[in-house]
Amino acid sequence: IGFNNVRIDLMYRFPDQTLDRLKDDLENFIQLDPDGISTYSLEIEGLPFMKKIPELPSDKLDKEMFYYIGEFLTKNGYIRYAQPDFSKPGKEDKYVLNSWKAPQQLMLGFGAGAHTHYFGGHIYVNVCSVKRYIEAIEDGYFPVILGQSLTKEDLMAKYMVLGVRCLYIDKIKFKKYFGIEILRKFNKQINELLKKGWLKDIGNYYEIADIGLWYIDNISKTFYSKANINERQPRGKKLSNYNNITLYKRIRAKGV
Repeated sequence: IGFNNVRIDLMYRFPDQTLDRLKDDLENFIQLDPDGISTYSLEIEGLPFMKKIPELPSDKLDKEMFYYIGEFLTKNGYIRYAQPDFSKPGKEDKYVLNSWKAPQQLMLGFGAGAHTHYFGGHIYVNVCSVKRYIEAIEDGYFPVILGQSLTKEDLMAKYMVLGVRCLYIDKIKFKKYFGIEILRKFNKQINELLKKGWLKDIGNYYEIADIGLWYIDNISKTFYSKANINERQPRGKKLSNYNNITLYKRIRAKGV
């Protein structure tokens, strides 16, 4: 049909779901022979309708399902290249690798609600309204509503926060990009993770250990910068708060 990389998302941990039902789902997925599979455990905590949803499987079963998925897909020829993502060799999702794998790459976002990462030392978020997005373009404005300037501290944190989700952290590239040994910056955090057994030191890389896969969010948050440690993500600033950027002020004045 013209697509050379077909992927499937699998959500599990539905109410009343058992491990056997998950196994059936995986068997059915394999029959479709997708190039990649991304897996997500259902979370509804904090949502307004959560009281209407039957009780979800326990954390114990959730963890059992998580590790079974990894074992099953690996046995069937898939490689885990990020915590939730598996693919056939050479079929990894380029978006995941570009946006998560350290060092993260420049990404330009086009369209309503799109994110642009690290362009000119900033992160930008476009307006979500399609109507306002089009109006801004037609009026000659950038359709940007949210942004954040990235300091060296921010970039080092992002190298780790996102990088661990792709399971490996390159020590050599960290020094190349930031001019400092990784342990000089994150000695406390890394040693803590090594002691817990969540992280492994394998020469020029740190690797997420098998036991650490389950705690990937905890590992990621370990490296949050001081400015972001208690903030919900993504975090940004209204561009009207930026000084000496008249174009952004014009955008704000247009009500975009």
